[in-house]
Amino acid sequence: MARHDTATRALPVTICGRQRGARTKPQQTLVLHLADLERTARLMQQAKPGWMALALGLQATTYALTALVWHDALQAQGEVVARRALLPLSVAKLFAEQAVPSGGVSGAAFFVAALGRRGIDSAHCLGALLASLISGYAAYVLMAAVALTVLALQHRLSHWIVVSAALFLVFVSAIVALAASLRWLDRLPPAALVQRLPMVELLIDALAAAPADIWRAGLIARLGGLQLLILVCDAGTLWACLHAIGADTGATSALAAFMVASMVATIGFVPLGLGTFEAACTATLAHQGIPLAAALTATLILRVLTLWLPMLPGLWLMRSALGGAARP
Repeated sequence: MARHDTATRALPVTICGRQRGARTKPQQTLVLHLADLERTARLMQQAKPGWMALALGLQATTYALTALVWHDALQAQGEVVARRALLPLSVAKLFAEQAVPSGGVSGAAFFVAALGRRGIDSAHCLGALLASLISGYAAYVLMAAVALTVLALQHRLSHWIVVSAALFLVFVSAIVALAASLRWLDRLPPAALVQRLPMVELLIDALAAAPADIWRAGLIARLGGLQLLILVCDAGTLWACLHAIGADTGATSALAAFMVASMVATIGFVPLGLGTFEAACTATLAHQGIPLAAALTATLILRVLTLWLPMLPGLWLMRSALGGAARP
């Protein structure tokens, strides 16, 4: 006789592929049972304080590293800015990037506007913007390659992950190609239309005004190293969240899940990455053998720490930095 226990009813969340009845493969469809959701709630309540403190510390480090990236980029151009003055801006930058999905350009635009209000030379601000974007994209591509390698070695490289990585690479290549062609774009018929796009206009100004020494390989390499550390700290936060709820997993598994989720959220262009990041991160962790309830719980805790917790102070700091204006 069929059972009608509410704890066994499923809530399907399709990640990739389609449902095929009882024979559907785990990597094709992610299915959340009510029992899994109940276990998720219990795991959240039982999170270990020590690991949660580590997760908070890693997130605080990402803000300090972001401030250091801009400090070094400005210092290379002769601008002296106190690191502690840039720290609040790095928190506000998170809100700008999440609220206006643009592959990191919106957060950099906020930094340029905020620094301009503090009397920093606009050319130096735009130079720092270029250095931040170039080093950031280089770090992302490198860490994405590491994540794919980890999954390939684990024989966990599914088709939807490969497609997501390919789309992400196309997106990054398009940004780089656009930046490289902006100097002669005005010769093309659709130039006026393209150049009206806010982010494109910002990149055009940056390329025109940025000092030539901003392209120094040594500077880009140093900033890229800092950007790599930011990604490592973010992935480390996910790893700490997993251990906080008793899911003993390797750091490489957390890194792979975080990078895959970040790529999916980037190409999804959904404000705040809502749904896309959570689904991709949970699916990747589950695909690597992490229990579904633990994967979902760790992902939700990560999002609280990296998105929701700094959201209100980020909005307030952004309005304060821009003199009450809430848009970069």
